[in-house]
Amino acid sequence: MTLTKIYQVENDKVVIDLPEAFKNKKQLLITLNDVTDSKIHKLNMLKKAAKYPLFLADVAEINNEFSTVEHENL
Repeated sequence: MTLTKIYQVENDKVVIDLPEAFKNKKQLLITLNDVTDSKIHKLNMLKKAAKYPLFLADVAEINNEFSTVEHENL
């Protein structure tokens, strides 16, 4: 089972109440990820992609391939 949830940090501590599926387990793998930095990084990557020639070529190719689908009756 995997749990993804955003927790608030208070006084440099995070308290996690384990769901029933995780109780009585001997070990858990916990990965910490800074949500704010991650979102900013992803937004910056999207902004760069909007100007990246290979990405723009891929979008144009996909748009071209699906342009005929718009006119078909589905």
